[in-house]
Amino acid sequence: MRLPNRDRVKTVAALHSQGGVVRAVVVGIEDGEATLKAAETLHPGAGPGGLTTLAERVGGIDLVIRVLPPAMTVARVVALPETGEGGSSEGTADALALMAETDLPSAVPEHRRAAGMINPGRGRGGGAGRKAVGLLTAWPESAGLDAAGRMGRVSPEVAISEVAAVAVLAQMVGGVERAWTVDRATGAMTVLAAGPEKTVVRVARVPAGEAGLEMRRSVIAETSKAAGLGATAGPTGTAWLEMDPAPASARILGQTRSNEWVEDFGLAAAAAMAFADANPAVNGLVGLHEIEPKARPPVLQRMSEWLGSPGRAAAIVGVCIVAAVGIPIGMSMAKVRLLERAIPNEAELRAAVAQDEKDLAFAKLLREKRWPMMKLLADVAGACPEGINIDTVELGQGEGVSIRGLAEDTDKLSTFRERLGQTKVFSDIALPMNNPKIEGVQFQLTAKVAPGGATFVAKPAEDWAARTLFERMYHEKPRGSTGSAAGAARTDRSARSDRRPSTTPSRTNGSSGGSSRAERATTGATAKPAEKVVIPPPLSDAAIARLSRDDAMKEWANRKKVAGQPGVDEATRRRLMDESEKARARMLSQNGGGQ
Repeated sequence: MRLPNRDRVKTVAALHSQGGVVRAVVVGIEDGEATLKAAETLHPGAGPGGLTTLAERVGGIDLVIRVLPPAMTVARVVALPETGEGGSSEGTADALALMAETDLPSAVPEHRRAAGMINPGRGRGGGAGRKAVGLLTAWPESAGLDAAGRMGRVSPEVAISEVAAVAVLAQMVGGVERAWTVDRATGAMTVLAAGPEKTVVRVARVPAGEAGLEMRRSVIAETSKAAGLGATAGPTGTAWLEMDPAPASARILGQTRSNEWVEDFGLAAAAAMAFADANPAVNGLVGLHEIEPKARPPVLQRMSEWLGSPGRAAAIVGVCIVAAVGIPIGMSMAKVRLLERAIPNEAELRAAVAQDEKDLAFAKLLREKRWPMMKLLADVAGACPEGINIDTVELGQGEGVSIRGLAEDTDKLSTFRERLGQTKVFSDIALPMNNPKIEGVQFQLTAKVAPGGATFVAKPAEDWAARTLFERMYHEKPRGSTGSAAGAARTDRSARSDRRPSTTPSRTNGSSGGSSRAERATTGATAKPAEKVVIPPPLSDAAIARLSRDDAMKEWANRKKVAGQPGVDEATRRRLMDESEKARARMLSQNGGGQ
């Protein structure tokens, strides 16, 4: 049996059996205040369910307190220990529990012992010489409840001795000098005497009825004398509970009660009030248990015990396995179903995914391996000065750069080489071939891409967008670019009058006295370039095939130059350009050697 935690007990039913009936008092406890809910007389012989019905009517009972008959208990009064706190602290309760363990019979188990503080004479005669004392009670295992005392079981139970209930009742009515009860069934009696300096309690077993009347009076007289009180008339034989002096107005559980109510329900009400008292030195009187109670273990311990059952443990393990395996599988299946609904054609999806993976792999490979070829070609063009014709640029991934072309002079070639080094994109710049010719310097320039140079942004040394190709070739603006046609003609004529012969050797005849590029440009209707241009004769494919590399280069340069001059008709220009390209192809096929 486990008793509920004291803080969780909200409704208490106290039962006191007397004369074949049971007096029941139900008390509600809220914030330390006790309120009477019901006070009824139950007849065990009327049939089962009396206490159960009462519990249903009051909304449930959390704890049942039984007042034990006098013949079932042992009592002893002791002086309170000196705790320095007036006997109202938990230290007093602990000391009284220790005294109960040492002063009561050792044969009585611990769960059938109780101890508490009483002061039945307080308030009478000004309280002179009276003080609280300790009361030790015991319930021997040989004493068991009868059928009338049990009345069924509706909730956990605890018990209090009748002598403790009498002492608490005497204190509730304002204090008495004497109080006694007589068990009508057995004749046993409880006597309490509160003298000026001493309080005495006694439980006596005497014959029942008129045969034991004189003996009961003798027990009361002896107990009064021991407490320092005078003689009294003793029991009259008609009442089972008497108090001397009798209370004129007893206020119990918030109301004034009559003597008849006190006689019928007083001890049950006193038992409930003792339990509701917040002082542990008082509520310790309600501590007798028929069966040893089991302390309510902590939550973790209770959970471990509940889970420790083999059947429950096996069930829980099974549920965990199903949850650990089934839930992920179920979620995966649900995802598959959703995907199947969203994507009707699985083959197309797989093909698209495979293609995306190939594209991604190719993109990663390009990002890791490829060079920005257009950017490197732009770096070469930005470093090339005016006066150099680049024929080929060989640029391979992870390889060097090879540039072939024709420069007007070695100074232009040196400038080109210097500018390539200044870009910080190229390194190890070399000039393995430098072959001066009549039309210019034929060269081959090699370089390597510096570490990190492929992504380095270099500022171009030559801005090819600043001037048009016409201006760079003929050193003048094109006709009609400024003003009217007449103004443009005047500008062209004035420009021609200021021209000076160029010091650069002619690519055609190799002489230093050749005309400059400006002189070869046509500027208006008065210019007659056709009179100065010498049209090369036609060159057959067979003749081109017999040309050496140097002769092919000369024919290519001469025909290309003449085709670009004004005054050449369209048919002749096309012939010259075709022969120029064929000569260039023949030049490149020779790889530097002649026939």
